[in-house]
Amino acid sequence: MRKILKIFLATVLAVATALALCAPASAVYASDCGLKVVKKDTYTKDGKFYIPFTITAGKPYEAWSGSTFESARLVNSSGKSVFSWSEDEIANGKTVNRNYGANWSNLPSGTYTFILKLRVAGYSQGTYGVWYNYYYEWKYNFTHTQPAVVNLKNVEVVTNDDGTYSNKLVFSHSGAKGLTLNVEVYDQKGAKVYSRQGSNPISYDSGTYNFYWNGYPSGGGLRCSSGTYTIKYWLGGKNAKQTSQYLSIY
Repeated sequence: MRKILKIFLATVLAVATALALCAPASAVYASDCGLKVVKKDTYTKDGKFYIPFTITAGKPYEAWSGSTFESARLVNSSGKSVFSWSEDEIANGKTVNRNYGANWSNLPSGTYTFILKLRVAGYSQGTYGVWYNYYYEWKYNFTHTQPAVVNLKNVEVVTNDDGTYSNKLVFSHSGAKGLTLNVEVYDQKGAKVYSRQGSNPISYDSGTYNFYWNGYPSGGGLRCSSGTYTIKYWLGGKNAKQTSQYLSIY
């Protein structure tokens, strides 16, 4: 089952006012420093969600020389960073493409804010040399829906309260809150010997869910023997996965 990231651009926030260590009387805008930022269309590749930009570096308009330093981070609705990209220097006048990519599939559903931070720095020569730093931010909000994923984690033989044995089928899942897990077991001849649906929808974003099979067919009959079985499983109405597993039945 393919993992599909459902991420939607919700809001683009205005560029923040520039701040400077040696601030002039009036605001200094990004364009005053020759800084240019163009956001391009987001895309998904190899399981990662990318937020691409074209950045043209600048320098403080008062400075003889300078460069731009870029960094970025993604924060959740509580303001906590979940991804970050370290600061990198771009020479004045140089244009670069930046693709900020990360695997969002394990992030809980919710609203996230991507923050692009640019620092334009440079030195003004003269009788009184001054080092200038101007700071700019671009913010974008994204609504993310965590994809529902389930996998058979492991199978183990456990002892029941009456002293008999069962196979414990352990499934790991993420993004499955509100969905019901289903499982079917088929013998070597392709006959379905066990079928079960979770008693309640899963109530948490990620974790494990267990089924217990004592080896008797769901429709009644003689106990099955140990051997290799095909286990099919799925969440809600999603496409089923399947795997072959040796089950010890006694």
